[in-house]
Amino acid sequence: MVKLSYENSIEDLLVTIGNFGKADLDKTVEILKRYRIPTNDFADYVEEFMEDTGMNLVNKGEPLDLCYLAYDQALQLARQHIERYTGLDIMNDADYTVYGDYFCSMIDYTEEGKERLIVAVCEADFESRQDLLDNHIVRMFFDDVEILEDVEEC
Repeated sequence: MVKLSYENSIEDLLVTIGNFGKADLDKTVEILKRYRIPTNDFADYVEEFMEDTGMNLVNKGEPLDLCYLAYDQALQLARQHIERYTGLDIMNDADYTVYGDYFCSMIDYTEEGKERLIVAVCEADFESRQDLLDNHIVRMFFDDVEILEDVEEC
């Protein structure tokens, strides 16, 4: 363990105690702001994840990936809305997932899954499509997976 002194930085403290750095925190905050996920909701999500997995903020062997968890929460929220209005489960039926690599984390998908999602949204009735596009999290998700223009044109 790194012993802190007046010469150590906040970055050193974060890496030592939490196994993540300032870049990870900056990226996590960026994701939460983009998707408008309140910090308290995210904290609850992280706490539930830690309870489910037995991980904690100081796991040395398997550090907690906060960026992954921010994207995972956004994906889960988008998933619920999309399934409600289209019947498509984007994770099970269209292979959407989160690629976790700390500040390089991102939503991952295949071209086939992308097409399935576009078709499902375009086949939904007008009101359902509009409800999806009016939902900020879904709209940001569509933008991140590069289908926003496609579904706006249905």
